[in-house]
Amino acid sequence: MVAKTIISTIALKASLLAGIQINHVDVEENRTLYMKVLDKKEVENRGSHCLDGSAPIYFHSAGTTDKWAIELNSALGICDSEESCYQRLPIHSQEGAMQPQNLHEIFKGEGYHYVYVTNCDFGMFLGNLANPIEYKGTKMYFQGARIIKHVIDELAHNYTMKEVFFTGGSGGGQALFPGANYFRSLFPSSVQKFGFAPINGFWALEGGGKTYEHMFGVMNMQGIVNQNCVKKMGNALAYNCLDPEVTYDYVESPMFVTQILDGTFGTHFPETDLYTAYQACFQGGVGSGCNDERMETMKTYLNNFTTIIKSFKTYQSKGRGGYLSTCTEHIFYSTDNFWNYANKGVTAPAAIGAWWNNGMSKSQAPWIWPCKLGSANNPQCEKSC
Repeated sequence: MVAKTIISTIALKASLLAGIQINHVDVEENRTLYMKVLDKKEVENRGSHCLDGSAPIYFHSAGTTDKWAIELNSALGICDSEESCYQRLPIHSQEGAMQPQNLHEIFKGEGYHYVYVTNCDFGMFLGNLANPIEYKGTKMYFQGARIIKHVIDELAHNYTMKEVFFTGGSGGGQALFPGANYFRSLFPSSVQKFGFAPINGFWALEGGGKTYEHMFGVMNMQGIVNQNCVKKMGNALAYNCLDPEVTYDYVESPMFVTQILDGTFGTHFPETDLYTAYQACFQGGVGSGCNDERMETMKTYLNNFTTIIKSFKTYQSKGRGGYLSTCTEHIFYSTDNFWNYANKGVTAPAAIGAWWNNGMSKSQAPWIWPCKLGSANNPQCEKSC
């Protein structure tokens, strides 16, 4: 049975969400996404190979309208050295079909085309190197920007596009910040409504992205990442434009940011007080070492994060908005928690759907801020988590 939820809360959310229903079933009937393999000859001519030289794939379920929900998968994000790229070979093949993802089901029953673009470049779809490099006797291709262009060109050739909802979680969400302006430029002029909805991709990169400085050059990303950011940073520091915190203000399209207090601390802040505090207070439960000092560390982090968001010149601009939560499952957008996690009674899909339907036209951006964290004995302030 379809579960119907009508959201009505405080004044801001009441005006934003009025009349919006988020319907969810485990699998939407008759909406299987079928695997498409890009033509090998075209891949050779365009130079749009996967990291290992194979032809990229994507999944598509044709809709009944000219509206599109496109999810970009960039699991594991960008590899930070030739060796780390090499370790991700070979690129494993996928099954021939998949069911709609949670991010597609926001638009269940509305006739949207569903698209899921798989990750096979490990460069956040930003690489633009014409020829492969050779490492340990193996050719590696960094052509992610050409892959996504090839996919969009193929879809636009076969179908009409007028509305495009472009999303991604984790590494896919992260890619939407530096790649936003480039990705938007790939769509035909027929597109009248367009917006990005990154989920759990707003990570502050260590050293402002310096970890990826080398591969930024190897993959030839400079001409693909946000060019307004590159101009501001200068050529020597252009790698900083991979960092969402640096590039957010330069995104020219509407954008709704969803971010939770998730476990990415393990990857991005290892062996730090913040990581220790997060593990003690939110992963191990009461009695695992959570104390007042560690809770204060978590509160300071969360406060600093929201302060960073509010410091952006464009965060309240028309078309912007966001949803911040203290829940902790990083890939919640792929699990049932996508429909269960809430912030003051509002779930992420409800907030995203409302922004897409009504919020983009608001003169003031709709933001839903996180609750205030609790004490060492009861750290979580959101019951749905």
